Amino acid sequence: METFAGRNVVVAGAGRSGLLSARRLLAEGARVTLRDDRSREAVESSLREPLPREAGFRQGMPVEDDVPGTDLVVLSPGVPRERLPLAALRASRVPVWGELELAFRRFGGKVAAITGTNGKSTVTTLVGGMAARAFPRVFVGGNLGTPFVAAAGTPFDWGVVEVSSFQLESIETFRPSVAALLNITEDHSDRYADFSAYAGAKMAIFRNQGPGDTAVVNADDPEVAARIAGIRARVVPFSSSRPLPEGAFLDGSEMALRAAAGEERYPLGALKIRGLQNAQNALAAIAVARAMGVPREEVLAELSAFPGLPHRVEFVRSVRGVSYFNDSKGTNVGAVLAALEVSRNRWC
Repeated sequence: METFAGRNVVVAGAGRSGLLSARRLLAEGARVTLRDDRSREAVESSLREPLPREAGFRQGMPVEDDVPGTDLVVLSPGVPRERLPLAALRASRVPVWGELELAFRRFGGKVAAITGTNGKSTVTTLVGGMAARAFPRVFVGGNLGTPFVAAAGTPFDWGVVEVSSFQLESIETFRPSVAALLNITEDHSDRYADFSAYAGAKMAIFRNQGPGDTAVVNADDPEVAARIAGIRARVVPFSSSRPLPEGAFLDGSEMALRAAAGEERYPLGALKIRGLQNAQNALAAIAVARAMGVPREEVLAELSAFPGLPHRVEFVRSVRGVSYFNDSKGTNVGAVLAALEVSRNRWC
């Protein structure tokens, strides 16, 4: 592990992940300066805690004049790379890591990473529950809640992390043993120049994988299917629309996982979470967990127990024959369309 003890590190963005990144680097003996567009008082009010006294603080993002003497920049997910003096940083060979990259370089276990426009929090939580039944030391977090860097320096068997396109923009060596891409639909048009740039950020989850790793991909999503040719990992597809010669798929009232070594099946009726999109999420979770080495019986036990996450097609009540759902996490077109399908399929 490359150490930054006694060296100057700038953490751009003083939100939760920035604060934890700063603490991690301070513990290693680095000289850390936090940068944020807000005042120190506003940052501390937002975090509801004071910033570390050992860290410096400057309002505003770094500029070209700040590059000399800087040894590393850690970029928080909410700060676009374009806010940095990238040309000057490259010329001075100053690395720019996202919080995800920093955490990965200091994580003591294997990593399973899940991304996608929609469903990634559900799949991450479901896989995390499966893994926790099989392994004694499992971290579950990332974009979902607790930043991944919080797990740095602590021994774990697995880290199950939700990763966003924002986080994947600033990776170098990040290499999950198992990676899953659930779907790609229009989102974050305020951050990306076009859809291709957004999709490219999502695909970065597979960039550093090799033949010994596993890539779980949605065979039903045309944007995903069109981009998987260059993946070097073992590809495990999943589909809710058709049987697959290899991979996870929906087959009547069962979910099947087919591989060269054989086939295993899980009853669809065991799922508590409703909707076709959640059948798809379950297929992805099965493929990820089994690639991690979670035994089949533990996968089935968690499928039967998982209640779903709040605000995601969450049933409220029925009044005069009308069912009401809380889907306040449906913040893009793809998520809303998936929620509308709930009323049209048999898992309601």
